[in-house]
Amino acid sequence: MELSTDRLLRMAFDATADDPGDLPDGMEERVMARCRGGAKPSQHPDWAGPVAGAMGSLGAFVKTAAELVDLLDSLAPRDWGRPTRVEGATVRDLVEHLVGVERYLLGQLGRRPHRHAPGREDHWPVTMSEASDLAGEPDTFVARAWWFEVLAVVAACGESAPDRQVVFHHLAGSLRGLLLVRTFELWTHGDDVRHAVGRPLDLLDETRLSLMAGELMRVLPLGLALSGCPQPGRTARIDLTGPGGGSFHVALAPGELPGDPDISLTVDVVDLCRWASNRLAHDDLDVLVEGDRALLEPILVGATAFASD
Repeated sequence: MELSTDRLLRMAFDATADDPGDLPDGMEERVMARCRGGAKPSQHPDWAGPVAGAMGSLGAFVKTAAELVDLLDSLAPRDWGRPTRVEGATVRDLVEHLVGVERYLLGQLGRRPHRHAPGREDHWPVTMSEASDLAGEPDTFVARAWWFEVLAVVAACGESAPDRQVVFHHLAGSLRGLLLVRTFELWTHGDDVRHAVGRPLDLLDETRLSLMAGELMRVLPLGLALSGCPQPGRTARIDLTGPGGGSFHVALAPGELPGDPDISLTVDVVDLCRWASNRLAHDDLDVLVEGDRALLEPILVGATAFASD
């Protein structure tokens, strides 16, 4: 999907009204012309990558959100009430949840009232509370509300430095890293919707898989610590196979440099990402293990530390 300025604006206008006639006369044409003329939201210069056009974490988030809004737009009315893989949640519940996630994040970025929700277990309750005003609204209204909040998040993130420190429940780190966590979340919930309505799951593209897998490997030591199972002095070699994969040497405790590997794992990159999102059962994860097998379980547990639902 090409995410040109035209594409994003058209999607925004689509979200604004069921019928273009609901828009003020000439509004769409005036805004499109102004943007083509060079006017656009300010963006922090540090978002520019070393290679022109290369996708970074902000681009990955935007592309994944755009694909999800297209998916929601294609749903039949009966699809919104279908149960999902999230216990007790329908498709509509998931979309309301995502509205709340964007609003919570905007609070952390100073664009909405701040909500104190420091625990991983706070994620679902606080986000549903943030979206409580949507109760009783039509399903398509909820989808539009989510897209409006996404646009606000994109604007707020684009104007901030990528290394801005942000607290997201139990996680604290850079905005760049948080957007990859959010890309994980949108991809996961998109697949929750696809699973609920009987559509093929999304394998993603090589670029986004590489970004997500690389970030997961970078924060894996922290994941082990957050899960209460760090392994000081130990190192893993993790070979992720398939498009977007790679080989990584990972220290198994925060603040340490990797040494010679005590364990070597070979696993499909998509499977590991789905495992990290709590969407793949233990028995369905095919991992080739060499070395100290006692380290496998802490690694797998640590990989899920950043998933909240």
